[in-house]
Amino acid sequence: MEPRKHSFSFSVCVIEIAFVKPGGTKTVEILYGAKKLTARRQEILDQLPDALSRMTLHKKQVNVTDLAHLTAATGDEFALFTRGSQRLVVRGDANGVPLTVSQLEKLHQQGYRFSAHILRVLPIRPQSWWRKPSMKR
Repeated sequence: MEPRKHSFSFSVCVIEIAFVKPGGTKTVEILYGAKKLTARRQEILDQLPDALSRMTLHKKQVNVTDLAHLTAATGDEFALFTRGSQRLVVRGDANGVPLTVSQLEKLHQQGYRFSAHILRVLPIRPQSWWRKPSMKR
């Protein structure tokens, strides 16, 4: 019997949590409660009430930054899959997005490709690990 071959395509996306467009809300502002989710992002979250909840949106309606904000607001991780112009958002929990190999294979057979996974951000106080280079020791 020949071993099973998998052809999953993975992309890696790294987000600096403090980088946003000028005037935009920073993910850390949501993490620390200084800002709330926008109405659009709250609508997305309302459609994903529990772990393994899923929703499909047009790719212009959801992006990786949206998921980073959802993770900051909830402490849960999210995964994003793309098929053509559709994006499938899957909510996980604080430990990850618990999709099984079987579920991932089914998504692959349906034409979805993995786009991103948003990890939970641990609330670390910036002053505990960051120092401006100009500060003397």
